[in-house]
Amino acid sequence: MRGRGIGLALVRWLVGLAFDELGLHRLELVVFSFNDSARRCYERAGFIEEGHVHHARRASNGYWDLIYMALLESWRRGD
Repeated sequence: MRGRGIGLALVRWLVGLAFDELGLHRLELVVFSFNDSARRCYERAGFIEEGHVHHARRASNGYWDLIYMALLESWRRGD
């Protein structure tokens, strides 16, 4: 099902719910650095990278890095 825009539509719907219905000001998420498709999806929805944590999780094949991303309500509106 990848490449059909379903993930982006879902993220945009959740962003709308968070800001428009729940009145939130800021959204944050964490994604593994190797998950390029998820990172691109979040960036298309307006999220920006705010931080990178090296070797945050131990895995069977080594250590995985984490990327912190955020979206402010004002960024979404273009303020």
